[in-house]
Amino acid sequence: MKEEKDKNSDSQGDYYRWVTVGIEYAVLMMLGAFLGSLLDRIQNTEPGFIIIGALAGFALQLYIVLKRGREDDDDSGGDSENKP
Repeated sequence: MKEEKDKNSDSQGDYYRWVTVGIEYAVLMMLGAFLGSLLDRIQNTEPGFIIIGALAGFALQLYIVLKRGREDDDDSGGDSENKP
């Protein structure tokens, strides 16, 4: 019974972790696009900086996800090939 509860708790933790990643993607891309929009207004160059800002937000979040994945892999012993 306790193992089932622990399994559900782990599953719920994974769910919240990935929901958070999705929200972070959206926020960072919108923040990058917003900052790009401000630069476009200052420089009078649309849509150049909006695109660059959104891509920079995407790249930053991709880096964060990969870093978290490496940390999770290190925490689990780093032997992901032999897991069932």
